[in-house]
Amino acid sequence: MDSDYEHFGKGGDRLPMFTGIELHDVWVEGGGKVTLQGFDEKHRLGMTFDNVHFADATIAAEHADLKFGENGAPNACKDKFVPMPSW
Repeated sequence: MDSDYEHFGKGGDRLPMFTGIELHDVWVEGGGKVTLQGFDEKHRLGMTFDNVHFADATIAAEHADLKFGENGAPNACKDKFVPMPSW
């Protein structure tokens, strides 16, 4: 979630507000970087994380109002998908 419109030359006074975004029962794995960035202090990112687990990920947040709900047991993806057939 990166609302950096200036990076693309599309700033201005009519920027969207990214709020009310909710993630429930999500497992993020495989490392990498998660960016949670609102545009500025007036245009903050608003997200709720409910039972969301980040495995080996780096999280960077700026201009963001983040709420964290229930922390249940992680529900990993392991053994949840049918294996792809090998030819």
